[in-house]
Amino acid sequence: MAIGSLPRLRDKMAEYGVEGLVIGGGDNVSYLLNYKNQDASLCHRNLLENGSALIIPREGTPVLVTQIPGLVMDATSRMPYLEVRKAERSYPEIVQEVILVIRQKGLTREHLGIDMDFVPGSWMEQLRKEMPRTVWFDARRLLEEVRLVKTEQEIEFIRKSIRALEAGFKAVRRELKPRRKTEEMHSVFCQAVLSAGGFPELCSAGALARQWGVPPYPMWFGYSERVQADAPFRLDACASFQFYFSDMMRTFFCGEISKEAREAYQACSDFKNFMVGSIRLGMKVKELYEQVKERARTLGNSGYFGFHSIGLTIHEGPFFSKREPSAAHTDMVFVPNMVFCVEKSWSCHDGSWVMGEEDMYLLRKTGVERLTSLPEVLLSCSSSG
Repeated sequence: MAIGSLPRLRDKMAEYGVEGLVIGGGDNVSYLLNYKNQDASLCHRNLLENGSALIIPREGTPVLVTQIPGLVMDATSRMPYLEVRKAERSYPEIVQEVILVIRQKGLTREHLGIDMDFVPGSWMEQLRKEMPRTVWFDARRLLEEVRLVKTEQEIEFIRKSIRALEAGFKAVRRELKPRRKTEEMHSVFCQAVLSAGGFPELCSAGALARQWGVPPYPMWFGYSERVQADAPFRLDACASFQFYFSDMMRTFFCGEISKEAREAYQACSDFKNFMVGSIRLGMKVKELYEQVKERARTLGNSGYFGFHSIGLTIHEGPFFSKREPSAAHTDMVFVPNMVFCVEKSWSCHDGSWVMGEEDMYLLRKTGVERLTSLPEVLLSCSSSG
């Protein structure tokens, strides 16, 4: 299992009162098998997440059921503590293999958890039919709480992801000039991230940041625009290293920075730092959301604010935003080794531009560490065309 994750997972299973877990695909499989490390291939990762199932009893040996012969050999050599079985059926029919494992483990009358995000609908019908005495529990929250606590290896991958992401931001700042197209800046960003050892992920940029690019091609969904002189250029982008994500937003300015822009950006930065400064170990995420919502109400500000954990996906739980207040997990708490993002954006009076700031943080027992290192200010660029 991922370094340090199996004992923590089983402690969490005991806390929730479940005797076993069934994970029918998705990145929780590769996470729990530590397949997000330096020698993991993208091909095997995708096959693992889309053609396998993992059964983890609270006591005893975990079992991986997979239909991919090469993956069977690889998993056996890499993880001798894991029992690996080659499925004789295609996915999703390997549910029959899963049922066989559960029966052999003596878990048919127990309280079992299942990852409802990725299990095919046909599985639940079959599982309930074949094991009528089993009580099934939606384990998404349980798995979310396990992944919330990052190992030191995961934190190191995230740090490297951030360094690559920041290389992209610095390259954009160097190359940003009026009249250049947003597509050009996306290409600059992607090349810099790749050169720094990362992988460029989703990226939005421009006065209104409406263009989303998906690597490896600069495909833009929305509107194309040119960089404007004396106007903000917001870059909100992600990168990854060994499948671990980073996420950051900064606002650049070509030319003279107006008073309105300076005040708006300072308001963004102050609001973001208020959010970060309010976080305490053991604090419920709901409490932070209520404080942030009240702060926004007091300021009379209609801009966006957001908070989310980050790791193997960009938006891991817990998360909340102004647009998604119901996503605030009421009883999840801030714990040591949690990595998260905080962002705030602000629109000008006539809606012609948006600016914002987003940073990544690590919560330790000693306090909050800012992981991103770019200055928390408006970043000026060349004004020449």
